[in-house]
Amino acid sequence: MEVEGKDRIRKAYGRITKGFNLKHKLVLMNFFDINQNISSDKIRLWCNIKMLNYNYISQIHLTRRFIMEDIIKLQRVTIDEHVRAEIAKEWDAVYETFVQNENAFYDVVPLGTCFPGIKGVHDFYSVIHAALPDFTILITGEYDTPGCSIREVTIAGTHLGEYGGIPASNNHIALEVACFFIFDPKNPGKLLAERVYFDNESLLRQCRGETSIPTKIGLVEMSHSFN
Repeated sequence: MEVEGKDRIRKAYGRITKGFNLKHKLVLMNFFDINQNISSDKIRLWCNIKMLNYNYISQIHLTRRFIMEDIIKLQRVTIDEHVRAEIAKEWDAVYETFVQNENAFYDVVPLGTCFPGIKGVHDFYSVIHAALPDFTILITGEYDTPGCSIREVTIAGTHLGEYGGIPASNNHIALEVACFFIFDPKNPGKLLAERVYFDNESLLRQCRGETSIPTKIGLVEMSHSFN
């Protein structure tokens, strides 16, 4: 009878744990060893509780994944509008992509300069528009994570206004820039800040009209090769 009881438990164990991972199977096996005379109903109840917990945790992870995907979608929509408005020189639309308070800022890392507040964001664009009023933007790389999106871009235009102490030269400018878009945690559809990295020395040399300047590292060509 004892052998039959153990066989019955082993068979019940095999049926109930079908689809369990190894960790859950080992826990249940230890439970059986301690309680060899436990009824099948209690075994099934115990397993159901375990599976409910597992499904609950899985649902939490699934919900978090969908929330993250929704946040990234919001970020991408904001950036698309931001870049579109920059190219069109619709400055009010550009400013509207930022939070409208003093928490906003624009960082220009190569210059070691931060333009604080929404007014600082306005000031930054006034400087750039004066120097390169006809600039265009080509996105060559896109990377997104909740709270921050990165865009690799190539900016091209004509040096028609003072930049870095160099007066307008009418020279063509091409510059590759890494743009970090930082979003407001309380409002993931609004920018808290933009932070840009680029080779400022290359930009200054192009403004001065120097020749034989490496103006790109091939991001444009690389982006075309993936299309």
